[in-house]
Amino acid sequence: MQMNDMIQGFATNVIDGDTFEMKITHTGKNNVHDYMDNEKIRTASDAPELSTKEGQRAKERLKLKICGKEIRCYVRTRDSYGRLVAKLEIIRNLPK
Repeated sequence: MQMNDMIQGFATNVIDGDTFEMKITHTGKNNVHDYMDNEKIRTASDAPELSTKEGQRAKERLKLKICGKEIRCYVRTRDSYGRLVAKLEIIRNLPK
């Protein structure tokens, strides 16, 4: 299922180096699909497995990149695990 929708919000939990949970606060006006208030997002780029040192470092890098920031996701598809596969864009830092 190919998608070209946009969702926006903030990360609530980083699971590993390429997967996180997101609280959705905005959706694109021209979106074709519906989204839940909270979605699991997999980045379009791949990361090493969490069980490796490289995987742990990838998780920390993703945390630093997205936590405390508003994120826009350009949704490409939904994978066989129900996660949205998306390209990320950092919009701004969230107020503290």
